[in-house]
Amino acid sequence: MAGLTCKFVVVKYMPSSIKQEVVNIGVIIHSPALNELKIKFLDYDPRVKHFLSEVQYAEFRAFRRMFNKHIRDLKTQLFDPLLEMRLDDENYLEKLHEQLVRPFFVTKPQIIFCTEIDLQLENLYSNLVLNPDEQKTKQKSLIKQVEERFVSAGIDKYLERDILIKNMPFELHVEFGLRQGNGLDLLQPISLQESPRENYKEGVFWRDAIQRAFQDGEINASQFIAILKPPKHPQRVGFSELVKQLEGINNTVVVNYNTNEFEMLLFRLKNENITRAL
Repeated sequence: MAGLTCKFVVVKYMPSSIKQEVVNIGVIIHSPALNELKIKFLDYDPRVKHFLSEVQYAEFRAFRRMFNKHIRDLKTQLFDPLLEMRLDDENYLEKLHEQLVRPFFVTKPQIIFCTEIDLQLENLYSNLVLNPDEQKTKQKSLIKQVEERFVSAGIDKYLERDILIKNMPFELHVEFGLRQGNGLDLLQPISLQESPRENYKEGVFWRDAIQRAFQDGEINASQFIAILKPPKHPQRVGFSELVKQLEGINNTVVVNYNTNEFEMLLFRLKNENITRAL
């Protein structure tokens, strides 16, 4: 693919109109010729958490999840019902620039020539979203790592995604669900934060969400499986502060990623669903 003309925008977030602090949280590339729209959001949450309130942080995560889901849904259609535009319209990003309003907005579209869209997206993300320190330590988010393990284990075809937790002060979805009889097992990778205080707050946040999930008769949750990735220095960042908030909740299990217990979880989920399919 040579000299494919695309356009890109940077996604920005201004949580306070008074402070006027703006952070780049993502990049979008649009190829009208290929009817393709691709986005990559910031998944290094500590960058934004230091100047956001709990409500603003939840707002950021809800927008990121909602927009990612919208882009995924557009892969199966040529028309965006939110913007009322076809994906092959060369002014698609201009319309998005006009429609998105603060606190989330995008820059004016710029033309870029791509040979590989995915590679160009990664380059723009590294140059325009990540700071130098984050570029050195860049790695896949825990959600992405877990999802790839589900795919390699053949579990992904049984998964439900983006399960809405109701009665929250903001929109919150659990990443994965797996039907078990009449109930639904909820599986959520939970990212570790950088300090004991932040991990305590993250634990309280998810404890409240889990309890509300179990109260929702429409979900009919049978179990909540929290997937955590233990750090190299758990005491330094307060790993136990997060775990403590999840322990003691009925029908809630904490599974550590990249351990034998995670491998056993994959084995159990795969066998249960193969047996059910037979």
